[in-house]
Amino acid sequence: PGSENSTTTAYDLGIDAHTIVIAPALVRFGEDAHIEFRVTNCGLRTAYDYSVQVFDDMDRDSMIDPDELVADISGEAIVPSDSIIMFFVYEKPGLGVHMLGLSLDFANDRNPANNSAFKEFSVTNDIGELTLSPAVFSPNNDGYDDRLQIDFRLPEPGGLLTLYVFDMRGKIVHVLSKKEQWPHIAGTVYWNGEHSTSKAQTGMYIVYLEYSYHDKKIRAKETAVLAR
Repeated sequence: PGSENSTTTAYDLGIDAHTIVIAPALVRFGEDAHIEFRVTNCGLRTAYDYSVQVFDDMDRDSMIDPDELVADISGEAIVPSDSIIMFFVYEKPGLGVHMLGLSLDFANDRNPANNSAFKEFSVTNDIGELTLSPAVFSPNNDGYDDRLQIDFRLPEPGGLLTLYVFDMRGKIVHVLSKKEQWPHIAGTVYWNGEHSTSKAQTGMYIVYLEYSYHDKKIRAKETAVLAR
């Protein structure tokens, strides 16, 4: 084989489903889904001139039909062993369960096996105040489920928001917000498993939300598992 096919000059871009983040994790009908994902250069040469096609795989055939294409995003150059994070806003997806598909279009790629990834998400009218994703997260900096995504919705903007992380003994592990005036009716924050200046241990944790507005107060709590 010629030098272009040699392993020393191979091009190989990859995309992994574990790096896809959809915020909020559960989308309310009429709202946008904010999508983040990572493209990694697994090869030995800098990659140029590629794009990522975003599609809603409605027929679940893992292929892009013309009416399923949502966006075609051009990527920036990536040097070997590096990666970039790409962003996209899926505007007002319809009600129901969606299968988000990502497909790399890179003419020089020698390994198409890692060129696509999929992640399911739902759009509904019935959403509580607090949603956590994933149910189990592992903050070990491997690029997969390294942080806990915390989505919340509020009755109206302008109130005082408190968000705490507790351990199962009721001790506050981390303060995400303490009586902070919140200007929106929804938000997304993240917890990376840190406990003050140290790291929280493996176990189950409670995220507690309290929101005060006028003379009213709402509270919500959900649990997630940290696994190191």
